[in-house]
Amino acid sequence: MKPITRGRWAAGVCYYRWKRRTEWLFGRKKYARERQSGKLPHVHFRHRTILLRPLKAFQLHVYVTESHLVGEWRSDMPPTRTYEIVEKEHAIQPAIWGGYERSNHLYRNVCTLDGEWLYEEWVTQNQARMMYEPLLTEGAGG
Repeated sequence: MKPITRGRWAAGVCYYRWKRRTEWLFGRKKYARERQSGKLPHVHFRHRTILLRPLKAFQLHVYVTESHLVGEWRSDMPPTRTYEIVEKEHAIQPAIWGGYERSNHLYRNVCTLDGEWLYEEWVTQNQARMMYEPLLTEGAGG
């Protein structure tokens, strides 16, 4: 049994090839930009990593307690602020594939050394598939 072969000049291929070539030759579209006298567009952004700031002696110390993951920055420079990570918009929702998906947003509260709140900063968004049943049934618990 032979596979079906299409002709070399199939109607659709021929039409779109003709359309592309006529658009290129006679169309009003510009395929290459002309020289512009203005500056190129650019985006200002702020890095959130400590590695891109001026190099100083820093050490990240991370350890696990009974109930928390604890991390601290160690440095020979005096601290200027304190931070607290806060979880918001936590949700567990049923997914199309039959399981559940968990999502939340992490923010950090920035405070002075005296404890005065300065501002809240968005850190990241977590989304994860849950491989277990997170919700309790009616009769469970006790």
